[in-house]
Amino acid sequence: MKAQVITASRKLKFVYFKLSQLILSFDNLISKLGKVVFISSIFLGPINAKEGKG
Repeated sequence: MKAQVITASRKLKFVYFKLSQLILSFDNLISKLGKVVFISSIFLGPINAKEGKG
């Protein structure tokens, strides 16, 4: 019975580890996308203003 508990806790730790990695990579992706949007808004803002759209 004890061995089953140990393997179950190991599996849980592994799943938790994988989930945390996934969350971290997702967070990095969001921050990269945010930077791209921010930079493109800086570059596109004046262009839109010149064309009278902004």
